[in-house]
Amino acid sequence: MAGAVLAGVFPLALLSLAMIESNHETVLGMNGLLFGVLIIVAGFLVYFATGKLKIRRSKPVVVKNIEELETA
Repeated sequence: MAGAVLAGVFPLALLSLAMIESNHETVLGMNGLLFGVLIIVAGFLVYFATGKLKIRRSKPVVVKNIEELETA
């Protein structure tokens, strides 16, 4: 368990440093961090909205005679 926690310490430190250093970067006139959050939220919204639209079109396959499938 300690190894898993320690494996995540350095990426977390790099993400924290990037958040601190990017406080005056702008994308389309807004803060870069806010822009990233908007993209993430939009991705979740699109995922859940399109999940309701998916129709399962696969039907179960029924095997009547297994001898017909044997080729050897």
